[in-house]
Amino acid sequence: MELERYWTVQEVADSLGKDPSTIRRMIADGKIPAVDLGEGRTSYRVADSDLKTYLDGRRTAGPGT
Repeated sequence: MELERYWTVQEVADSLGKDPSTIRRMIADGKIPAVDLGEGRTSYRVADSDLKTYLDGRRTAGPGT
């Protein structure tokens, strides 16, 4: 069984060119699903498939289409 890759908030922020606080807010607002692995403090991880779904939902038609 192969496990799905999970991204840290920092990794998601870096890949999207956003601040980590923006990603945390998007998670809190339900825009990007995440799991909290923290015990006593928040430690979010975003599944690769959830990040791809979010990005697919943001896709727009390119010029000339």
